Amino acid sequence: MTTPYPPIHVDWRRRLRNVTTERLGLKAIALVLALLLWIVISLRQPTEGYVSVRVTPVLDSSLVLIGAAPEVRALVSGRAADLVKLYSTPLVLRRTVSGDVPDTLMLDLTPGDVHVPAELSEVVHVLDVQPRAVTLRVGRARRAVGSASSPPAPVRGQP
Repeated sequence: MTTPYPPIHVDWRRRLRNVTTERLGLKAIALVLALLLWIVISLRQPTEGYVSVRVTPVLDSSLVLIGAAPEVRALVSGRAADLVKLYSTPLVLRRTVSGDVPDTLMLDLTPGDVHVPAELSEVVHVLDVQPRAVTLRVGRARRAVGSASSPPAPVRGQP
């Protein structure tokens, strides 16, 4: 008696080679499309990251900042596409310093001190600031000789 279906001998190596080498153009296009889709979706996902913050103390007119402003970083959350925008329009930390402070001033920093640009304020949130305290050295401003309050010195040869 014969069987209705003859036994099929499958050469698995030949089949694997055919599957991987046929229609390479379509496989390459599918791979590129999958990569692009992954990039687009990952840019829309919420993420967190540290970004640099520009420290700009608002000093009283009688004070000057001695040395460079300290380096501060902030932990922010938002879409990755929005966080990338923070590199072109950085976050700013402004603190007002009055005229009656010592020469060395320790400022405690909070996430509320960091100002986010207006176009990103709804979608980017500041979670933390590092370091949490900075030291500023300030000095007293000196009045320049020949300031606006004193009359100009006469120039020789003019009445």
